[in-house]
Order: sequence, then structure tokens, then C-alpha cells
Amino acid sequence: MRNIYLLIILSVVILLGCTSDKQVDPVHEDNVLITLNFPDDPLLESVISLKVTVSSLDISEPFSDSLAINAIPDSLAIISTYAPAGEDRLFTMHLYQADGTIAFWTNYTEDVPEEGNLEFAVSVVQAAAGSASRIKIFRDNLPWDSEALDNMLAELGITFGAEDNQYVALSSSTLDTVTLIGGEDLMIIANDQAQEFYNNYAIYQTKINAFVYNGGTLFWEACDLGWAQGSIEQAGIDLPENIEITAGYESYNYLTSSLWQLTAGLDSVLFGTYASHEGFRNLPSGAVIYTIDSRGLPTLVSYSYGTGWVIVSGQPLEYAYDRGDSLNTGSLLPRIIRFVLGLDLQEPASARLPQSKTHFNDNNSLGKGYRFSSAVFEK
Repeated sequence: MRNIYLLIILSVVILLGCTSDKQVDPVHEDNVLITLNFPDDPLLESVISLKVTVSSLDISEPFSDSLAINAIPDSLAIISTYAPAGEDRLFTMHLYQADGTIAFWTNYTEDVPEEGNLEFAVSVVQAAAGSASRIKIFRDNLPWDSEALDNMLAELGITFGAEDNQYVALSSSTLDTVTLIGGEDLMIIANDQAQEFYNNYAIYQTKINAFVYNGGTLFWEACDLGWAQGSIEQAGIDLPENIEITAGYESYNYLTSSLWQLTAGLDSVLFGTYASHEGFRNLPSGAVIYTIDSRGLPTLVSYSYGTGWVIVSGQPLEYAYDRGDSLNTGSLLPRIIRFVLGLDLQEPASARLPQSKTHFNDNNSLGKGYRFSSAVFEK
């Protein structure tokens, strides 16, 4: 009976098709079939649309395709789209809520054949999750003289080195020569730096923004004017998408939702001395807001930039982490690192979020000429 029910659903989708505001040249026929595996996450119930972007070094203007989609938790959906033939095509998929927030994402890199179709399956995760595998910390001094970040990484089992689940610490003098690799590197800009650090960053911010735009992940700890007295504004730094930093010392921050995995399970009210030094304005469309201050300004956000991700915090995370018994704002620090590296937020560092990025074994088993945008089946 179950198989008959699935066949009926598939037949309806084939016959009726579905809504799409396709942005590629209409003469192109869909040549890529993608299976999206959805986690058992209630936040998926608010997703209404999907955008697929196809980019590569030899594609001057990325191709994009937007589809209406019905994302049911613990299910799968089959979609089709077009991608130009060639090597190393990066498929980046963003899933949107009705208010335009990018709630989930996934990506996949594969060659697209000159003839025939490409088929693959991917697992969807919350926005920015699992977007990097190793860490590059940039700082000229320890924020508030704190070794919190290094100590926390050691507690997570993340060791010093240049491989996956390892980290290195670099000074701002290396920004001109360091190699940053999208899809692998998490670049952390430490809190509370001296003015020379921010001045050096400003010189190379175009390079850093390009790293993010091409798939990198940037964690900007934007809590300045601390013990080191450096000023981001004085350096003339423009964060990706030109978000605005607004100073304001706040003793309390507030979680916006219990459904965001990055903050799920934390106290709904975060206390610190201070809980945040800055809030943010002029956020780009699609940004996720995790915490706000008493002014209603976001103090911890993530947003997509190109095919990469930016996470920005206005909180003195290292200072609070060292005083975790009394300042629970510090609990955010390990959560952010685990989240970006794709580590289970409740398990040891070796436990990774499930990834499914494998081809189907059969060759074009669903045939040609059909366009699917929300064929959803229970697992």
C-alpha cells in the first residue's frame, strides 16, 4: 500500500509540475536531478522556497534557479535544474522561509557531463552549519588577555595543525600571504584587537571578502574598543554586505528562537559584564538573527555572502567564557565553533553531522523530460 501511495504522489508531480521562477535561459533543458534529504527538524515546516546557484571558475555569471518547495521534516524531495557542462560545478542550495530568512542550506561539487544527466543526493542542514572543516584564527594579541579560545578548542579535541579539525593562530601581518580556501577554512577574527590589527585587516579586506564570496566562512568577533583599545570604525573596515556596527553596552542579550540549533538549549536570557558591546543594523536579506539586545538590535547573526557564510558577534565571548559560572554569554563560544565545523552540539568533537553527498547507483532512473520541485516522501 505504501509503494502505491508513493507512486501516486510521483505521478501527480510528473503530470502537474510545479511553480518556478527560473532565472536561466529558457532554451536550456534541465540536466541535473537532485535528491534533498531533510533532517527531523521542525524549522523545516516554515520553508517555502529553494534557490540553487551553480558556479565555477570558468563561469563568469553563476546560474540560478528558484523553486517553490514543500520541505517536510525527516523526508526527501527531488528537484531538477540546469547546469552548464564542465568540471567542478559547485551547486549551492539555500532554503528560504516566508520572511526571506535563509534557514537551511547544502552544497555539492561535481562535473556536469556534456551528454546525459547528473544525479546526486545531499543532506540539508541549518544555515552555515558544517560550512568549514579547519580553523585559522587571526589576532595580534589575546582578547582581554584570555586564552579562552585555545582552551575551548582543546576541550573540543581540536588540536593545533593545518588539517581537518585542527587550528592555527596567525597575526595580521600574514594577511597578505595567507592562503584561504573556501569550503575548508573557518577564518576567525578575534575580539579586542589593537588598532594596528584592524588597520592591517582594512588593507586586505577585499581579499578576505572574496574568500567568503567564493565559499569561505568568516567568524567576525566584532567586540572592539576593549582592553586593546582598537577601533573597527577608525580602521575603515567594511564587513561583507556593509553591515553597520552600533556601539552599546548591554548587560543582557535574548535568544530569538528555540528552533535555531546554534542556540537551542541555552538560557533564553544571556547575562554578561557586558553581554554585548555592539549591535548590528543594515543586515542583508536572508540573515539569521540568533540574539538581540534590549534595543532590539541583533548581537549574533549569520548570513550568506556569495557561496560562503559570515557570522558576526558583538559579544565579549572570551571574557565571558572564562567566567562561565556567572556569565552565561560565554556558552555561545563553543557552540559557534561546533556549529560551523559540523560537529554535533551535544557530542564529542569527533561526532560529525551526517553528510550524504553520493551519486545514485542507477543511470537516470527517473528518465528525461520531467521537472520536480517538491516530490516529498517519508523516509
